Amino acid sequence: MYGVCCALAAAGTKALGRLHGPQEADTYLVIEELVPGALAQDPARGFATRFVTAYANDDADTAVGLYKAARHAGVVPFTESVHALLATVASLTALALEETAPGS
Repeated sequence: MYGVCCALAAAGTKALGRLHGPQEADTYLVIEELVPGALAQDPARGFATRFVTAYANDDADTAVGLYKAARHAGVVPFTESVHALLATVASLTALALEETAPGS
């Protein structure tokens, strides 16, 4: 499942690259700007935003730590975290496609 999370984060990183160039200094804040509410007090959305940020910054230790913490939170919170990761990446990808579509 960690590999699935990394694959999703890779897609999110690619979308961020299309929107803001290959390396944004603070991916965390960029996600909040692009996906309002991503930094809300919702633990699942917090996991999603932090995981994409860690992955985008090549911070494997943080990504693993976030994954382990989410996994140990229990089945329901972990499932909600993975759903939030998918939703965040889907939102970023939709924005990137919209912004880079011909005629935009």
